[in-house]
Amino acid sequence: MKQKSIIIILILLSISITFWTCSKDEISRSDDKAMCEHVQSNNFDEVISVMNNHLQRFRKNDDKALEKFASWLNSSSCVKEAKIICDSCMYSLPPQSDIKVVFMFNSHEIVVNLYVLMDEKLKVLRIIQCDE
Repeated sequence: MKQKSIIIILILLSISITFWTCSKDEISRSDDKAMCEHVQSNNFDEVISVMNNHLQRFRKNDDKALEKFASWLNSSSCVKEAKIICDSCMYSLPPQSDIKVVFMFNSHEIVVNLYVLMDEKLKVLRIIQCDE
């Protein structure tokens, strides 16, 4: 009887861990498709919209939100690399962070910097395309 209880607890624990860890760090297919299409057509206002919709899912004052956001970006099919350049390094109220993102389309790279407002909820303010 005790063994059955332990097995049931372990199964429930593994199921809950699976659902808890897979939900926020991976981009959905619809968000991935929308973001990639907008980047490819240089429609960065819509890219910001897709990103900010995702950022609304994070808890307020989440200390790991910037890292989770970078991880989410890296899970996109059109992102070669998303790297945090600086965390709250731009002195404004509230501070801003910089994430460098390399998008890849048919061996053509589009390199951008995302400027993220580090408020209670993160928000992408602007995207600047780099000349690389």
